[in-house]
This record gives sequence, structure tokens and C-alpha cells, in this order.
Amino acid sequence: MSQAVTALSKSRNCTKASSLLAAVVLFATPDVGYAQTDTFNVYYLGGQSNMDGFGDVSDLPEDLNQINDNVWIYHGNWGPDDAPTPDGRGRWTRLRPGHGAGFRSDGEDNTYSGKFGIELTFASRLRELHPGERIALIKYSRGGSSIDSSAAGRFGSWEPNFRGSTGINQYDHFLATIRGAMSVRDINGDGRDDRLLPAGIVWMQGESDAAFTDSIALRYSANLKRLLGLIRATLRVDDLPVVVGRISDSGQDEDGMVWDHGEIVRTEQRAFVDDDVKARLVTSTDAYGFSDPWHYDSDGFLDLGKKFAEAMVEMTDPGARPDELTGRWRVDLRPTPDAEPYYKEFVVTSVEDGSMTGQFYDTEIEDGRTNSDWGSIRFSFVTRDGTGPYHHSGELVGGRLVGTTHSPGRDFLSVWTATRTSADTN
Repeated sequence: MSQAVTALSKSRNCTKASSLLAAVVLFATPDVGYAQTDTFNVYYLGGQSNMDGFGDVSDLPEDLNQINDNVWIYHGNWGPDDAPTPDGRGRWTRLRPGHGAGFRSDGEDNTYSGKFGIELTFASRLRELHPGERIALIKYSRGGSSIDSSAAGRFGSWEPNFRGSTGINQYDHFLATIRGAMSVRDINGDGRDDRLLPAGIVWMQGESDAAFTDSIALRYSANLKRLLGLIRATLRVDDLPVVVGRISDSGQDEDGMVWDHGEIVRTEQRAFVDDDVKARLVTSTDAYGFSDPWHYDSDGFLDLGKKFAEAMVEMTDPGARPDELTGRWRVDLRPTPDAEPYYKEFVVTSVEDGSMTGQFYDTEIEDGRTNSDWGSIRFSFVTRDGTGPYHHSGELVGGRLVGTTHSPGRDFLSVWTATRTSADTN
């Protein structure tokens, strides 16, 4: 919570502070229907026009040119800087083509465009790497937008301290998007409340910050660090994995450089990633073709989505090694979503040859098993007390454990999460 509090202290007025607080509260009380729940890993997609997406839907292969029944998306409607109120209107729907440039939503109905972005292959590649993963995407991006307000032009900026005439800019529209997405308790409409776990951020932006002056470009790493820190705080995970796409240049300009200060921003992007152990830089953009001076072509967007997914998985699940379970974990066993946290310790002493040993809730575990054959680390074990056995199972997701406990004797099924406190079991 410390970074979220810091984020609030950095907000420049009450409107922005209250928007961030609302979003934080939504993640502080996860959308979970205790006994029966679907858990979705949530990825936020943000940036400017190459995150919007300029791939042509007519270029899509058949397997992508259809509705994806396994992936859900909330795409926030973009709004201008100095709008009277934040926008970000949207609705949860199954992923399909048309979430590229030109997409609009009024919160009730989506208007799909003839363009697509990275979302299609990002989701499909994630599911190839993690076949059982439930995926939910939240997208808010604005073509032409900068982080630095000095480079906003007519497209707007993400600068958290932006003032303007109303104080509203792209950062506020992002917060409104998160608030709208997280206010829905059942995103897939199956009658059961859903639990949304932030799993990563994908950021494709920086061209506009490279278009004006050296001094703006040289601020990019610091600006990006601050902005993504606030986005992480909003999503309630201080070390949430971030994948950044490196900007590239089509050369389609009289002097051979569309982004006159692009090399500086590229260096700044590398500096940000090198300074953040939970960030990766995708550099395949240098090989992409362009459909115009500013935007990648369809093949580029198809490949970029895959590269983002592979970088995310490599960072959060490098090789799916079961020994990553060993150590001490703080388990939140709160009985209901709105209850106060109730912490107990889970100690995994050893993991070897598909078996695990340790203690859960101060009780020795029995029949501990692990499985990493399906792209992530899953486990199960049994504990006992005077009422009988407790059957536990869970999965390592983005550096955290997400688990359930079933007690036949006490007739309940609980949902819990755990964060590592130490790699040492002594």
C-alpha cells in the first residue's frame, strides 16, 4: 500500500487524488464471489498510436479474424485533455478484431473499427504459453499522446501533474478506465463473481516525446518511471511486471528521421528497463515495416503482440521452475472479500521430483505435489486438524500464489493469495 499512498501524495488536485483512490480501493477489495469464482489474470495495455493499433483487419489470418471466447477485454473510450470529466467508458466483451485505431465506446455499445493492435496476438500467444490461463485485458491508449506535457500538442499527455483548464488529461482517462473495468463483478456474464488479478503492464509509447526537443527526450526515463510507478500503484502491485516496446523510425521524412530525438528516447527506454528488475524491453520493432510514416504495418502488429507476450512470460515465469515455491509466504486468509486481512504463514521447505514439503497454517503438509508441465507452477497438498482433512491447491502467478482450500468437515471452500516474504526457510 505504501506506493499507492505515495501516488496519492503526488496527485496535483482533489479530482485526480479521488480518482486514484477509487481505483486503488477496487483492487484492495478484489471482485471475488468467495465460494464460486473465476480468476482472471489482468493485463493493462497502454500508450499512444502504436498501442492503439493500425493493422488492417482484412490482413488477419482466419484464426485471429473471429471472436475469442477465452479472452475478455475492457477498452476505455479515449478522451481529450481538458475535458470536463474523465472518459474511459467501456464494457467487458469477448476479444475480437476491431480494437485498433478508430474504436469507440459509449459504455453501452462498442463501435469496432477496421484496425487491430497488439491485443489479438498478445492474448493468443499467452494462451499458447499458459493453456489454462484466464486472460482479461484492459486497454486505454491515445494516439499522439506524450508523457511530458510540453510535448502534448493537440493529442494530450499522461503527465500526472498536468493542470490545464480542468486538470484532466490522459492519466485521468486511464484511471476512469480502470475504475469502470473493476466496477463489474461478473465480467464474463456467467452468473458468478470474478476475481481480477493484475498480472502485467504493456507500454508502447514515446514517439511524441521524441518529436520536439532534446530536453524533453532526456526526461523520458524519469517521466516513464514515475508514470508506471503510479500505474502499478493503481493496480495495487508495486513490482507488477512491465514490458516496454522500443520506438523505431520509418525514415519517411525529408531529413530521414520522423522522430528527430528518437535515439535519445530509445536510450532512455533502455535506461528505465535496466534500472527496473521487473521490466523488459522489446526491440523487434526495428525490423518492422510501416503503413505510413508513423505506424507499423499489419505484420508488425501481429509480431509485436507475440513478442510482448513472450517477454511477459519470460519475466514472470522463466522456465516454470518448481523450486521457485521454496521459501516463506504470507497467506491472506480473509473469509470474505471485504473482510480485514487475516495472515498466516506458508513455508515451503523443499520441492523435488514433483513433491513438496513444508507447513501451512502451522501444520505439516501431507501429499505435497507440484506440476509445471502446463507452462506454470501448480501445486496441491493436504493438512489436517480435529475436523478432518483440508485440501489445498494453487498456482504461482506473477510472483504470487493464488490458491483455494476445501474443508469437507467444515463445509467451506476458501480463496487465498500469498506473497513471498523470504527465500530462506530457516
